[in-house]
Amino acid sequence: MPLARMLEQWKVYSDWRAKGEYAVGENWEPRRIEGPIKPVFWNQLRVYVTDNSGNHLTLDLDPPAGGRYGQVLYHSHEVGPTQVVAPNWATFLGNLAEDLESGKYVYFEHDSTLEPLEEAEREEL
Repeated sequence: MPLARMLEQWKVYSDWRAKGEYAVGENWEPRRIEGPIKPVFWNQLRVYVTDNSGNHLTLDLDPPAGGRYGQVLYHSHEVGPTQVVAPNWATFLGNLAEDLESGKYVYFEHDSTLEPLEEAEREEL
């Protein structure tokens, strides 16, 4: 996601939160957290770096004890942050590069998207 879009997304969520329309109240409590993640749906110190129809990867600049500054989180638009995907952005990108080189993803040009290619599908190719 381009930097301008990242800022735009952050401002939208921040404005909604200020109006009490987003991530406020018991219906917005994360429900499936795995790993060291603060149990809040939205945090001003989480930077959304990808977007998939409201599901994001975020850089966590406010981790709890046991977490790491800059850890990469998966954030579901339905249940909030769910897991630590990588300890930092560099590791995430390195893992992604390895996965791309080994054929774990397929690129769909018409959507400009990457999708995981299941192991069985890779063996058929």
